[in-house]
Amino acid sequence: MNLQKILKENYLIILILIFYTFLSFFRLGFNSLQSFDEAWYGSIARDLLKRPDFLKLTYNTKLFNDHPPLIIWLMALSYKIFGISEFSTRLVSALSGVLSVTLIYLIGKKLFNKYVGLSASLMLCSSLWFILRTRSGNLDIPFLVFYLLTIYLAILAAKENKFLPWTFVSFACLILAKTLVGFSALVLIIFQTYPLFLKFKQNKIIIYLSLLSFILLIAPWYLYNIALSPGFLKHYFLEIGLRGGTNLSFDFSKQFLYLRSGIGKWYSVFFTSLLSIVLLFKKFKDKNFIFICLWIGLIALPFFINAKTEVWHLIPFYPLIFLLSSFLLYEFGKKLTKIFLRLLPSLCRDRNDTILNYYNFIYISLIALIAFYQLYQSFNLVIPQSNYFDDEADISSKASKYGDKIYLDDVFLPEAVFYSNRFIVSFGFDLNSLEKSLNVLEKETNPILIIKKQDLELFGKNLPIKILDKNNSYYVITKEKNE
Repeated sequence: MNLQKILKENYLIILILIFYTFLSFFRLGFNSLQSFDEAWYGSIARDLLKRPDFLKLTYNTKLFNDHPPLIIWLMALSYKIFGISEFSTRLVSALSGVLSVTLIYLIGKKLFNKYVGLSASLMLCSSLWFILRTRSGNLDIPFLVFYLLTIYLAILAAKENKFLPWTFVSFACLILAKTLVGFSALVLIIFQTYPLFLKFKQNKIIIYLSLLSFILLIAPWYLYNIALSPGFLKHYFLEIGLRGGTNLSFDFSKQFLYLRSGIGKWYSVFFTSLLSIVLLFKKFKDKNFIFICLWIGLIALPFFINAKTEVWHLIPFYPLIFLLSSFLLYEFGKKLTKIFLRLLPSLCRDRNDTILNYYNFIYISLIALIAFYQLYQSFNLVIPQSNYFDDEADISSKASKYGDKIYLDDVFLPEAVFYSNRFIVSFGFDLNSLEKSLNVLEKETNPILIIKKQDLELFGKNLPIKILDKNNSYYVITKEKNE
């Protein structure tokens, strides 16, 4: 297929991707990194540049193994190429957002048709929380892109077995992005590729190659951490993966509220599209329809029954409901159009293809209008209006001039670590933080402490202190030396 034909067939998605690339990168580095989680992951990625041991992740001098390393590695690579900055911290997520929009189009096109893919991509790139996380240095969107890539490659592998090793390479990357949620993709891989495994003798070499690739890619980090920390598996799978326990809850009101705030108008569109199932019951037998429903169940169940689910945890759910609602809406509209053509045979004789083309145009136009209206409403929420460096980042940067160890009487530990590039001891999460801070000032020789502006008088009443630096909200202080 030549370039001209590719452009002609895919010009709409190319226009969508150009627009979303602008939305993802415009003023990407304008505001400072936020504590939990941007500055946290940024600090871990920066530590990787200081030593050759890329399997060992550290944060604030301590071992970090709450999450696998792949996205941190990519962030560190971004630092290596572009330098350490807010932009380079968010670059991996921004690129992943654009790739996610591309992949949902390709999946929709493969499973159904290009109009389903186009409408799903428009829904995704106009969803508030998808855009917010695309423009944030977090794990969510890079994880999503590896999930979508794994599924797309599995769909290709179902047709051509040469894609099976690449499917398992992508699956390994998914597990190295987030493990427990990522493992749900294995069911979907098997659903798509089980005929290859049924013909094991014919495909055994490529199956062995696929499984070996997967094991060789994921094994080093897990074995390294098991050797380094005896309690790693319990910490990683139970305390972090299951968040300390089952946390079961069958009150889904919070999850539906998060879903509505995350996708905006598409929430109503999705539930409206479900009404069309009455007229499309024959589609229930369609393998691809069953596949999407299975995918929805695998992703939705763990998050909807967990009481600790947050709004960003539902982002992997977005592409699935967009694919399903796009498919249902498109097929419903197409069915109504065909009924119209049958009712007016004399008027529509020899014009069926033309009218169906008009329907395709009208369908995509309506979806695009909703998408751009939603983007217009949320534009100021996602794009910084000015270059903003918050007081937490500012005071941390200033404090770095005065010592290698800084005490923090507040809760913005990740920002303090990232912007000071120093070892930080935080008392901010302790109920006795004031007493501990005063104790440090009293007993240490040259303590450096960041405190809130309103606490300055309290510290001054207890000890003679010296102000080293300040901004609108915080002071950097030490104790006054006796002459």
